[in-house]
Amino acid sequence: MKFKKLTSLLCTAVMLFSTASPALANIKTDEIGAATTIYQQYLTDGAKGEIRLNTNVAGKNPDAEDYMNNVLDLSTRLLPFSLDASMTYYANVNPTTFFVTFRGRDYNDLNQYVQNKAKEIVSHASIYSTDYEKLRYINNYLVDHCDYVPEAVENPDSHQEAFTTFGCLIEGRAVCEGYTNSVQLLCERLEIPCIKVTGTAYGGDHIWNAVYLNDKWWMLDVTFNDPMGNASSRDRWSYFLLDMDAFAQKGTHEYNQYGFEMSKEIYTGHTEGQRNVTVPFDNLSLRNAYSGDVPDASLKTSEANKTSEENNQLTEPEKPSEWKPQPEIEKPVVISKSTEAKASALKEMRLFAGDEGGFRLADKMTRVEMGVMVMRMNDGVAALRENGSYYAEICPFTDVPQWAKSSIGFLYDNKLAAGQSATTYGASDVTKRDYAVMMMRVLGIEHSYEDALAIAVTQGILTEEQASGNPVALRADIVDMTYAALQLLEEHQQHNSTDTTTEI
Repeated sequence: MKFKKLTSLLCTAVMLFSTASPALANIKTDEIGAATTIYQQYLTDGAKGEIRLNTNVAGKNPDAEDYMNNVLDLSTRLLPFSLDASMTYYANVNPTTFFVTFRGRDYNDLNQYVQNKAKEIVSHASIYSTDYEKLRYINNYLVDHCDYVPEAVENPDSHQEAFTTFGCLIEGRAVCEGYTNSVQLLCERLEIPCIKVTGTAYGGDHIWNAVYLNDKWWMLDVTFNDPMGNASSRDRWSYFLLDMDAFAQKGTHEYNQYGFEMSKEIYTGHTEGQRNVTVPFDNLSLRNAYSGDVPDASLKTSEANKTSEENNQLTEPEKPSEWKPQPEIEKPVVISKSTEAKASALKEMRLFAGDEGGFRLADKMTRVEMGVMVMRMNDGVAALRENGSYYAEICPFTDVPQWAKSSIGFLYDNKLAAGQSATTYGASDVTKRDYAVMMMRVLGIEHSYEDALAIAVTQGILTEEQASGNPVALRADIVDMTYAALQLLEEHQQHNSTDTTTEI
């Protein structure tokens, strides 16, 4: 079990106390309005310097302290960093004045190092067309590049950076606040709606994110997705886009429902405190995902990308009358010596073969040829020797040539391949996404068709350059992906064998 705790840097404040305790008026509205003011200041100028908040909470009293803590808690859920505050009281006079300062970014918050790193990460995530894939990339990147620092919880003064985006993105060492602030910052740059959720986990203070996808809000805890020790790599999906019921059934987290819903209202412009202000996402639903909800498989392109495409069409300059389309010059495909060596190795393993033209690594591969390779990877050759006619008979696809019927039938029978329809396997060229899906099935890695490229990149089966290039796979791409998948398969088998122990 991985124990995580948030040491509160959210509400560092200088408080003055008195026995006077006048009644409060409209405190709920005031809290919302104050949090909105802080958020708007951040949206307009990055929240530099100090914000002065006048409220109708009068005098020196504990209610004023609770008020300011609530304001800070609400507003910090909308920002990729934390807040400090102090207050000035005027005895028996309305209002009490609060001064909120945004923590200095000299070394540990949103300095230039962090901004440059965030820009780099976002540029890599932007190669994916859906917000779902982008979120998977963010989750994977932070899991792979940041380590949880439990000693920071016990001694926060000696590990202040661990609570910040600087600690997570630059130093690669953070606690939950650092992970969560980083998710908030990266989602902000990718224009994916996101807020932070404060609460507890295993009884200790904790913070995580909620993100908006397919018209609903989902829980995302990257800290809990980061496996420690001998934890399985599958743990990285344990708290990824959970609906509210599935999140509650985990039994690990608790949070204030009112605060969570109010954060959504402030963020989406649904509160009275948002009047006459511009918010980044004022057309979002407040609905949460509940039992049985799953991210929509269609996963539409983000609105930001759609708007960008529309703008490009509107602003495209008119072409002069004499302009004529120029034929594109096709660049020659350069095959690396490394890929050629991998092809030879796969040939020795009887997984890949050429013809009179050699390996033809610059050529494309058909879905049927891909299926034969996957059959061989799954020890199908021996099965076909014994039951080849059976597999050929059960193959339901009428467009598969006779020489490949048994191979595709084997894949169909073992649920390793599906056709493009009930009777059509598909004779089109293989895409990198198609082959990534096949490799995920071979490796037993959780995936969907939509996020197969993102997972293949994080697993090292594909490079980001390959994933963002031409979607059609060359035989060279198939060789690279197959070789990488076999290495992963061997690593998994070695890991499983070392995990096996005998009790005496």
